[in-house]
Amino acid sequence: MKISEVVISRKGKYDGELFFVIDVKDGFALLADGKKRKVTNPKKKKLLHLEEVGLSSEAVKEKLENGSNTVDALMRAELKRLKFMLKSKVSD
Repeated sequence: MKISEVVISRKGKYDGELFFVIDVKDGFALLADGKKRKVTNPKKKKLLHLEEVGLSSEAVKEKLENGSNTVDALMRAELKRLKFMLKSKVSD
């Protein structure tokens, strides 16, 4: 898993929800979606409990690397767009 990759939580309170990976350390990923979990307070989740979607966002990656304050808003917009793409992919 790499930074800015989109994953689905498969265990716990956030089961089935999409998140961006903002960091990976020692078998855990730090996750944020810009709404419930912001970059300043990410969710720490075991890698075992995450499913890779195969999508990522270069714009989110760039903002995370630059430490931008607007990254949460961008995450919300990107996840909305990517959810639509995933639904289209499933129905094909």
